Order: sequence, then C-alpha cells, then structure tokens
Amino acid sequence: MRVTTPLGVASSLVVQVASAAGSNPFTDDFSKVVNETLERWKVPGIAIAFVDGNETWAEGYGYATYPTTPATNSTLFFGGSTSKAFTAAALSLLIDSGKYGSLGWTTPISELIRDDFVLEDSWITQHATLEDALSHRTGLGDHTMAASKHYEGRPGTLRDIVRSLRYLPLAAEPRTKFLYCNLMYMTLSYVVETLTSQRLGDVFKDWIWEPLGMTSTYLSVKDAEQSDKDLAHGYYYDEKTKTYKDVPWPDVELVSGAGGIISNVLDYSRWIQSLIGEQPPLSKAGHKAIKTPRMVSGEVDDVFLDVAQSYALGWLTSSYKGRRLWSHNGGIDGFGAEVIFFPDEGFGVVTLGNTASSSNAAGQILLWHLIDEKLGVAPADRFDHNKRQAPPVPSMQWEQSKQLVEGAFDAALDLAYPERPENPLPPTLPSTALVGTYFHPAYQNLTLTLKDGSNSTQGSSVASLVASTEDSLIQTQWEFVHVSGDFWLVLLTSLAQPVKFASRFVRAEFFVGVNGSVEALEIDWLEQGMVKFSKVA
Repeated sequence: MRVTTPLGVASSLVVQVASAAGSNPFTDDFSKVVNETLERWKVPGIAIAFVDGNETWAEGYGYATYPTTPATNSTLFFGGSTSKAFTAAALSLLIDSGKYGSLGWTTPISELIRDDFVLEDSWITQHATLEDALSHRTGLGDHTMAASKHYEGRPGTLRDIVRSLRYLPLAAEPRTKFLYCNLMYMTLSYVVETLTSQRLGDVFKDWIWEPLGMTSTYLSVKDAEQSDKDLAHGYYYDEKTKTYKDVPWPDVELVSGAGGIISNVLDYSRWIQSLIGEQPPLSKAGHKAIKTPRMVSGEVDDVFLDVAQSYALGWLTSSYKGRRLWSHNGGIDGFGAEVIFFPDEGFGVVTLGNTASSSNAAGQILLWHLIDEKLGVAPADRFDHNKRQAPPVPSMQWEQSKQLVEGAFDAALDLAYPERPENPLPPTLPSTALVGTYFHPAYQNLTLTLKDGSNSTQGSSVASLVASTEDSLIQTQWEFVHVSGDFWLVLLTSLAQPVKFASRFVRAEFFVGVNGSVEALEIDWLEQGMVKFSKVA
C-alpha cells in the first residue's frame, strides 16, 4: 500500500491513498526476502513502513495472530523502547511551552520531584538533569528488574519506582559512562505527569499524537484493545515442539515512557516524517535538541557504521556511508521494533514484529536491505546483517545456537570468575540451608528453593537453587549454580519467553553469620553494581 502525507501543516496531517505509481520498495523480490527472514528467525509476523519524502509504503507480512489473522499495515504492535523518543519529545514541548517556569534540559530532576527523587549519592541527586537521564549518563545502570507491579501489598505506581532508586547502586560517576537505564525514563514519565497533572498517555495524545494524526497509538493495553485495529499477539518459538507459543500481552502502564507505546507502522511513518522534515508539533529548537548527541554509547563497528554510535535524547545517532542517521530499537515481552531515519536523504524505515529479540534481528536485516537498495549500495559492498545477529534462532542453525549457549556457561564462568580454583571449594553451608526468602528494598523479596531433582544442570556436585520474580515488570527465573566456596553463578531467563537467547549471567555470593546461619545474598550485576539481599525468612 502506498500513501501520501502532506508535510506542509503538521497539525493537520492526512493520509490518503495515492493514485500515481511510484518506486515501491516492496517488490516481489523483497517479499521473498521477508518470507525467508521470518522463517529463518522464527517470527510469525512483521509490519514494515518505508517513508520517502511525502510518500509512505506500508505492508504487513505473516501473522498478527498465528495462524489465523494476517499482519497488515494497520496491525497494532508494542513498540518497546522506541517509546523513549516520545518521552524526550514531550519534555521538549513542555520546555518550549513556557508554562513551567525555567524548565530546561539542564534542570535538575530533584527540583521537579524533590521529595521522591533520591539517588545513592547526594551530589548526583542534586545535579542529575533531564538531559542526563534522557541520554543514559546519570551513572545508574539497568536495574529494570527492580521495578515491581506491587509495593507494600498494593498496585505499584511510577512514584513507587522513583522512590526505590535511592536503594540502587550507582555504577559510574555522572556524565562519564553510557549506562542504559529504563528506570530513568520511568522517572521522567513521572516528572511529566507531575508537571502536567495528566497521565503520560494523555500528554502524548494531546501534544504529539493528535497533532500528527497518529490516531492508532496508545499507552495502554485496554485502550488498544478497544480500538478498531487488530492488536498482534506476541510469541516465542519453542524449538522442542516446533511451534509458536503465546506470550501474554505485557502490562505497560508502569513501563510507561520507557517502553509502553502500542502503535502501527502507519502512525510511526507520520512520526518519522515529522522528524525528517523538522515539522511541528516540535519546534526547530526541539528537533535540534533531541537529535544532538550527548554521550558516546559504543565502539565503532568498522565493517558497518562509519563512527561509534552516540546517544542523543531518546535516539542513537551515527552515520552510514557518509549519511547521518538516527535510530532506536525496542523490545518487550513478545515484541520487537526498529526505527531509523536519514534526514538529509529524506527517508526512514520502521519495522514492528511479534517476537522478542528475533523480530529485532529480522527487522534489522530487512530495514538495512531497504536502506542499501535506496542508497544504491552494490551487493558486494553490503554488510551481511544475518551474520551480525547472534545467536541464531532458526531451526536450520539451532544446533549451532545451542552449542553457543551451552558454551556460554563456561565463557560466563571465565568472565565472572577467572581465578576460580580448578577443584572447587565446598560451600560453607549446604544448599538446603540457603533456601528461604531474601529482601532488598528495591528488588523486594527473592525466595530461593532447591531446583527440582536437587542437582545442578551444569555439572556441579552442589545442588542448584532457583527463584522467580513474577511480580517484577521483567518476570525472570533465577538459577544459582555453585562455582566455589560461597560464590555462585546465576542464570537469568525470562519467564514470559523461556528461550535460550533470553538468558544472561550475573555473580552471587552468600554471607554466613557468626551463628553459622546465612545472613545475606549479594548479587553482582557486573558493570551495573552490587545489591545485597538480607535473609528474612
């Protein structure tokens, strides 16, 4: 489907079906690439929009609900962290409105929510600014699992999450290191709601979505369900049964401006067009501010991008073959999103898919195919994005993937405990004595039990322990595998999508008191810092 969007007056954007033939990027050959990619990466469905000037082509492929409802260009998907750009845009509009005093990018957050915003360090508490939080440079790392659905037996709020930050470790000095932090975007969501006395979804709708004609974009599952558009179901692929397994829709109310948006590629194409043309509702100064890089976020990939990526305000920025670009991906239970635009060339791409991680891989492969086609990059000069995405998920490469994951345990051991003894020391206490409930004021309760069968799955003679954090916004299973002495390695796996590539490793240590009983459990989140849980039951 080809649509034309007039850019002259952003407050009255109207999408019309174009009658004239154009250079449709969605050719039969591209459809073959899409179908092969979806099969290879085990993604049920994906929707793609290609914006070129004032024209947009948008198509759906595969299934929104497998295997009955096709994905279309109007199918709703969860956008994950592509929501962050809207949070930055909303703050830009509040700043430009002049209604909030001297509000600016360098305004300290503590001046706006003084009683609630407290970090581990008092200086950082007083000086962390809006742009520090937006560009992931406050020094607070990724502790999203600390955000809970309930606090003190009642439904949690954004304020509860913000007030829990004081109990989390700062992993770096402010403005010295890029540390991606969803909790800071939840904090900024609370800032916007506090300043405006409105729900963030209503602010987005009134200030951004309605002016752009984004009539199918929501920050609530309930609102999305009540719309006249199909809401895609999320999935993961179970290699053992060779079937797609349903993933429940994530509750995005508390995720909020960090990753809660639900939309379709047609609405996102309007958003991309406004960014390319620097059109209202954002001012020219606002467009410049959100695109200006604040923090180097990674190392240069010399076979792909020209320079290391930097983080602006809700956007990553770099260049490709001499062309400036801004992009962001998004991932949430059962869904993955990719957004990219090249303002100087006047085009952009968005992909929305209904698996986590693997639909990001598929989206990257497909959007870069379209980009290379648009830029006229010769096939021999194109980067192979299939090789860049790892570990592979498809059945044709599952054995290789499984070997990578199984080998990852040994690799994690080497990384986490490079000086561990060849013959592990026994733990101070048996695994049965470590069973119980541990508490941290931000992460709350963590209840450890013996793993079924009481034996480690990783070859240790010491019984493994397991726990699950079902009340966390990121529901996770924890498996503790003994390393040596009182040191353990923890495998974290998503409960919503228990697939191998969803795992990560952290370190753990148990502390035994003078009375011979376990007193505490310390989790070392590596570059994110350490948190200590006290044994309470």
